[in-house]
Amino acid sequence: MTNFIIIGIIMFSWVVFGNLGIHLYFKKKREKVIENLNGINHKIANNIVTHISGKSRLNISYQRKKSDVVFYENNILILPYNATKLFKQYQPSLQYSFSKTENKIDGISTQIRIENLMQKENKIKLFHKGIGGILNGKMETELEFPLNETDLKELISKNKYAVQQWL
Repeated sequence: MTNFIIIGIIMFSWVVFGNLGIHLYFKKKREKVIENLNGINHKIANNIVTHISGKSRLNISYQRKKSDVVFYENNILILPYNATKLFKQYQPSLQYSFSKTENKIDGISTQIRIENLMQKENKIKLFHKGIGGILNGKMETELEFPLNETDLKELISKNKYAVQQWL
């Protein structure tokens, strides 16, 4: 009986301290991204509902989370976190760009090339390919902004995004 208790305590500790370690690692990377944005003209939108979905030959995935979204030049940075826990659990940061040669900001986990961007009312939808290999497939990232809180048309025109209207 005591062996089960010891094993249970070890497993519980592994889950708690593992998640805490991951959270602190991505929190530090997120702070590095924000620090690297100093001196760059940017706009941050906080607490944006983010849907990331994809389909490849081997996999279908869907994630819903909250994110802070940074718009600058020809890039969109998504700084996601899982808000359903007791505290914000930070996750890998994503840099979306129209250019393959865009410099990756220090602290960004993944750089993704946008193939198409569409806007309808308070939503922006980004179309891109998966990261590569056999998981390479069609991906969509949808950013749902609060109504009337962010002027998306102004953000899009300032940052020169090639936008199509959603039908």
